[in-house]
Amino acid sequence: MNEDGPVTRLKYKYRRLPVASVAIIVVVLAHQACALLPALPATPFPPTRTTSPSPKPPTPPPAPTLTLDVSPEPRCDIAATLREVKAAVPYDEFVVHFNKIAGTASLAVWYVDPEVNPSPSAEGLAQQLGEVRLRAAEVSAAVGAASQCSSILFDVINPIVVDAQYQGWFSGTIRPADLPRGPEFSDEEISNAADNFSIGYLRSALQHPYLEGACEWPEARDRLQSHFSVARENVAFYFVIDDSGSHVWVQWDGHPEPTMTIVNLGNIYLALECFRPDADIIYIIVGDDGLALEIGLIPQRDAARLTILYP
Repeated sequence: MNEDGPVTRLKYKYRRLPVASVAIIVVVLAHQACALLPALPATPFPPTRTTSPSPKPPTPPPAPTLTLDVSPEPRCDIAATLREVKAAVPYDEFVVHFNKIAGTASLAVWYVDPEVNPSPSAEGLAQQLGEVRLRAAEVSAAVGAASQCSSILFDVINPIVVDAQYQGWFSGTIRPADLPRGPEFSDEEISNAADNFSIGYLRSALQHPYLEGACEWPEARDRLQSHFSVARENVAFYFVIDDSGSHVWVQWDGHPEPTMTIVNLGNIYLALECFRPDADIIYIIVGDDGLALEIGLIPQRDAARLTILYP
């Protein structure tokens, strides 16, 4: 991360929103069964004779030890798995990142679907939503099959689909267990997977307002990336326009130490100076294991309104 570059001096006013948290306590009861050896029957003695001790019964041979041939579970490295997943995304403009929020480990795959018409008719909107959902299932299946660690590290896979104007069309989550096994998938398997999505967002508006800035998103994204090393696999930037407005999402791995957070946010703010002024900034700081440490919102890049959403 380039943290020695120019930093815009900003006075952030931290505000916290109450976030409802649910504590799930799992109690595991271990039941132990004690095996009791049966008592040996009494040995009968002939009458009027002096008894002699009965010979001890022979010791039975030990039971053979059962050896199970179990394949060891792979050692899963987050950075290596993310590299494998990125290589499987079939689109030119995409972003992949991983985080754990509220107990759910999510692999997010944001991409531009070039087959989508950004300005559909009312009839075309419904048709394209169905097609977008099927292609999102294909992407999810591809990244799920890209690594044997996908089903170990990720609880859900979350495709986020935008068109060439960055208008959001679809966001949903699906469990790796509900995806077909790769490397190739039939149309029926993809259709079944598409039905298993838990839907987060579907486009409903025919058009979203687009405000041009001095630079477009690809340039703004490159300016953001210049402040973070490309070797950091879990750093991500993407842009979505939806029914609630326009949002720049930024994730980086590190520690939410106040001074460094201000430095990073200053660099982010500087990188987005040329971009459209109405875009909110949503940032996520994660640890090395992907656990979300801090989530914040800067409405319309107004630093004075920075609000901490989590924790």
